[in-house]
Amino acid sequence: MIRQPPQLEGYRALTFDLDGTLYPSLPGLEAQFDASLKATAMRVTRCSAADVEHMLRIMRSRDRHAVQGLARSSGTDPSMLLEEIYFRLDLDGVQENPVLASILSALASHVRILVLTNSSRGHAERVLRHLGLHDLSIRIYGMEEAQYHLKPDPFVYRNFLSSQALASSEVLYFDDALGNIAAARSVGLSTVHVVRSPACAGTADPWPSTTDPAWTSDDIEGFLWRMLTANSSTAPFLALTGDGTEVESMGRCDSGVQRPWMEKQ
Repeated sequence: MIRQPPQLEGYRALTFDLDGTLYPSLPGLEAQFDASLKATAMRVTRCSAADVEHMLRIMRSRDRHAVQGLARSSGTDPSMLLEEIYFRLDLDGVQENPVLASILSALASHVRILVLTNSSRGHAERVLRHLGLHDLSIRIYGMEEAQYHLKPDPFVYRNFLSSQALASSEVLYFDDALGNIAAARSVGLSTVHVVRSPACAGTADPWPSTTDPAWTSDDIEGFLWRMLTANSSTAPFLALTGDGTEVESMGRCDSGVQRPWMEKQ
């Protein structure tokens, strides 16, 4: 028996982390970021690689983010440094997700869709374009908006809520990092822990308990589909997809195996 999903009518916004949540984490992305940060630091400081590594270690321990320390020491706008660093990252491994796009498009008729990320706004925009989500008017709250604080700092969540004029009870937050989940819950957000896998997921029951404010899902598309179809006002979604055949077709993996959440209830 499938347990009940959270009620969509209870929220004004669905808010998502980026890497590892809306798409499977890319191997080596963190190493790419570190290499790009080092290259930018060498450019603006004109120091040797060894000196830059030492400087960045000090900045990481002293500042909220090494980019903030680098901007202060070089007199450069931190947002410009951040954009340069993220622009070098290879995102070819981020694949378009038409299933997720269709479901989020339908959900956007009921709630606001937002991204809350530790990366730059420009990087988030590029990721959403790779995913095929760039036409959905998703609002992005990036590192610049967080004043270079990083999740899981509770300040990020409090400032996010204030900037979006949302109460904590009005937001359902999705993240793959348990530390971020814990911090979000500490400021009153309802949370979904996303366990992403590049392979087809969805065999586990995603609803641990209707009395527990936190949920876990290994298939975010299935989770969102059930949230949508469990609520009464699904007419915008049915109008978008006809009788559901189109989305049912997209709900199959490349192997042709249908995801369990597409089964008729």
